[in-house]
Amino acid sequence: MVFVKDAIHGFVEISREEQMIVDSKWFQRLHRIRQNGWDFLVYPSAVHTRFSHSLGVTHIAGKLAESFAIEPARVRMAGLVHDIGHGPFMHQSEEVIKARLGKTNRQIGAEIVSTEMGSLFERAGFEPSELIEIFSGQSDSIEARIISGSSHKGLSLDADKFDYLLRDNYFTGARAGDFDLPYLMKNMKPSGGVISVDSKAIEEIDQAISMKLNLEAKVYYHKTCRIADCMWIRALDDWVLDGGDLEALWKLGDEAALSVVNNSIVHRLLVRDLNKLAVVGKLKGAEHMASGKIKVKGLDLDEIEKINQLSLDVQKEIEQELEKQTGFQGIVLVKTPKLEFNPRELGTSIYVSDKNSMIKYEELRSLEDMATKNAEMWFFGISGPSGSRPKLANLKLSDIISVL
Repeated sequence: MVFVKDAIHGFVEISREEQMIVDSKWFQRLHRIRQNGWDFLVYPSAVHTRFSHSLGVTHIAGKLAESFAIEPARVRMAGLVHDIGHGPFMHQSEEVIKARLGKTNRQIGAEIVSTEMGSLFERAGFEPSELIEIFSGQSDSIEARIISGSSHKGLSLDADKFDYLLRDNYFTGARAGDFDLPYLMKNMKPSGGVISVDSKAIEEIDQAISMKLNLEAKVYYHKTCRIADCMWIRALDDWVLDGGDLEALWKLGDEAALSVVNNSIVHRLLVRDLNKLAVVGKLKGAEHMASGKIKVKGLDLDEIEKINQLSLDVQKEIEQELEKQTGFQGIVLVKTPKLEFNPRELGTSIYVSDKNSMIKYEELRSLEDMATKNAEMWFFGISGPSGSRPKLANLKLSDIISVL
């Protein structure tokens, strides 16, 4: 047993078997993959890594397993490797991975655990297929729910989320809120195949959800962060279509990947020469949330649904056509991930219990605020390099949406 000092959880215990995995080249690679991708361009201290996050998830998962009277070793090991399939700038790169390789980070992680690391896990006394079932998101067992919640749609409370909320808040300095993790975990228990939270801790659920929404607004969907993310997506996809080996790239860390995907957009990212938004679409009623310097159009739900379904190939066609029209290279469409605006469609996988019953969180709390926040955060825009804004501002967003 060794102890690792962690900024969020204090001393984290690592067993001898876990240390065998931590010392492997695949896990050490997570030292070189930042947790928040390009967000450090806005929040300079956000350079924490998948390595420390994985240790944090291991710690929380073990504590929950012990509290639930479940043997913790297998749950901890699944938590340790839940992000082993992440590659350079993972959440930003996943759109390209899905489109060009037809895989998700969890599927890649399952391949690594079963093949590249399979014999190592067996020597450590673990069956790779059992670990994969827990962390892959395909199971609704209590062990799987401890790591990353339910496979069904909806917000959940789990070790992965607990750690990244606290860690991202700390290292970005966003001051997005706080919640009492030890108290919340103390009041969680397995109930009828799900994990429930005692009703006396419902305020801590409120705080955790509020913190997540604030981090999304301040960090994950911050306008400049999203511009950098989408510039990287364009750079990576251009490189892949020019013959780049995406599977080989996935074995690298962030900085090594940048030396391989060595095109003009990457050069600009490295010196923080970021695109500027010229035209933005927002949900009708939320237009006031955009900057006064940017041309804003209110979009209805049908238009937003078209944008949410926008493929990389169609997006690239639009970007290339806009480059021809404006004479500027490096035009990038910028969008946030799909967000729900209807509180009845949001839903959670969070259950609240008392002595006599167990009900969904949304039966006790309105999700209207969450829907409103989502509406305020969502945007779709056209961005270009310095000097392109006057030409881009003359474009009609409705003309672009009409061809989707």
